[in-house]
Amino acid sequence: VLDLAAGLERFDAQAAGIALYIEAFRADQAIWLGVMGALGYPRNKRAFRMLATRVPWSMVAACGSSQELESLLLQAAGLGTRPAGTHSTPTRISSLSGSPPEWVRPWGRPPTHRRYVSGAISVLAPIWADTGGVAETCARVVARAGDHNALSRMFRPAELIGDSAIVVMGSARASETGVNVLLPAVFALAAGSRSQQHGPEEQRTGVVRRTPEACREFCNQGSESCSRCRL
Repeated sequence: VLDLAAGLERFDAQAAGIALYIEAFRADQAIWLGVMGALGYPRNKRAFRMLATRVPWSMVAACGSSQELESLLLQAAGLGTRPAGTHSTPTRISSLSGSPPEWVRPWGRPPTHRRYVSGAISVLAPIWADTGGVAETCARVVARAGDHNALSRMFRPAELIGDSAIVVMGSARASETGVNVLLPAVFALAAGSRSQQHGPEEQRTGVVRRTPEACREFCNQGSESCSRCRL
């Protein structure tokens, strides 16, 4: 009973955090932040979310190919120059905000962040963009899923798993992302906008109030350092 209660509390915090980000940034960007954060595991969650801020969903959707997106993400991440034979328009590069995130290298094993940036996410994101956006894709996957394993197919489609040239998200991480990002996101989308619950100042400034638990759950920064939160 305690585990169920703790799980429901965690789910509510996740959904509340995503709902507030949907209000602030709209659905596609909110879910893009969540998905990218999930790629970072605990050590690089913040770095991946910073990358998703430097390269927002609107810029992702405007890329003409997975190769162009890969080039843009690598340069925005500070992980090297663009791969041979690819390009990113000077306009997109010059419009990047902020500085590249700082990456944490795990001890005893090779880093995975560059492989994820130049791997599956560069292939998957254009597919999501072509099928209505990441939010619509997320809702469609959840609606059609028969069990939690089906949720992971958004990140591990069969055609990519068999391609040795593409680094896909691991099955355990994909399953966790489905439960921790997709389900709360769809719940938040179904709940609809909560803007009427905010006071005049919050509506004017766009800064929303949330509990510290919700902020830590979604931002992974803590309420004091999160630019979108104020207690």
